[in-house]
Amino acid sequence: MLKVLTIIYREELAQAQATFYSPIFRCLAAARILLFPKTIAQFKSMKLMGKLKHPTRKHDPLYFLVHHYYISRQFTLRQRVDVAMEHDKYELQVYNCEYMRQVYRSNGLVLWERSFGDLHFTIVLIASLDNRHEGDLSVILYVNKVILYQMSFCYLKSDIFGLPPCMTMLISRNQTDRTSLRQSFDQCFKQNTPQLFCLSAVCGIALTNEFRTMFAIKHDAQIAYEGPLHTGFHNSYAALWEKFDAVEIDGHVFLLKVPLNLRPVGLVSRDHRRRARARRQYWDEIVQSTRLSMAKYRKLSSSDPTPEAPLPRGPHAQSLAAKSSSNLPRSVTLSDARGLRQLQRSPPE
Repeated sequence: MLKVLTIIYREELAQAQATFYSPIFRCLAAARILLFPKTIAQFKSMKLMGKLKHPTRKHDPLYFLVHHYYISRQFTLRQRVDVAMEHDKYELQVYNCEYMRQVYRSNGLVLWERSFGDLHFTIVLIASLDNRHEGDLSVILYVNKVILYQMSFCYLKSDIFGLPPCMTMLISRNQTDRTSLRQSFDQCFKQNTPQLFCLSAVCGIALTNEFRTMFAIKHDAQIAYEGPLHTGFHNSYAALWEKFDAVEIDGHVFLLKVPLNLRPVGLVSRDHRRRARARRQYWDEIVQSTRLSMAKYRKLSSSDPTPEAPLPRGPHAQSLAAKSSSNLPRSVTLSDARGLRQLQRSPPE
């Protein structure tokens, strides 16, 4: 742990905004790991120092302790430690060494790509480039290597929210980057939005992991939330999840179905059906491409006795995947959240 604390001290000291005391305070926050001897043993056994070490980016090995919050404003110190360890434990169990290298120590995994002339769009899964405490992993939409949008998440167990225990995901950051290339996206993908491209990729990751539901953070539990920015945060988080009939749990997170709950095309007005199909075709394409990309890096374990069946193709791939989910391991269901009011919103077209 002395080596870890030394790294934390030096990295904080190198920050432009560092004061005489800030490296000391940062080390004191990191030293709280001494309250959790089993976590120290896990940290060493999983070799997280090496996993989290990128050749050019900040190391920040105890990111779940040294910052004011980790993932959620509502997590206790114990929960922060548990979530971080569960995330790393799950990845090490399910994904191979090449996944770790590309996601954590290189330029990430390409999940989907499409070109229009000199415009190249890619969606990449990578360890969060900044603010790792806001979400361990990020799905980033690039336009010519310029970030347009990013959505961060972590793996965790659902019992942290008082539900039956199983592994799932929590979307913890949903953020746009201001760039003039947004106009290029709008021209190439009419009537679509970058956030739904990233959300489709996250759904593809969830399906690869055989998750039928996942969590999404509520706006006022997001770690960067501030009262004066309430409207913007609400629109970026709660309002988005509500569009997919998500169920709010304990004023903390929303529970989303995977694949997403979309309004049947037949119920969309005739004038808008063509646009709805075109939008969904891109979403399905991203889901399918993500699943194919992620499957290459999964370990074949006892829970995966046979290779995955061929993925459905075409504009309705997501809905077909849902029909085949009956043989998947148990996941948190909407019925597990009984007694909680399901928000009634019309799903997106």
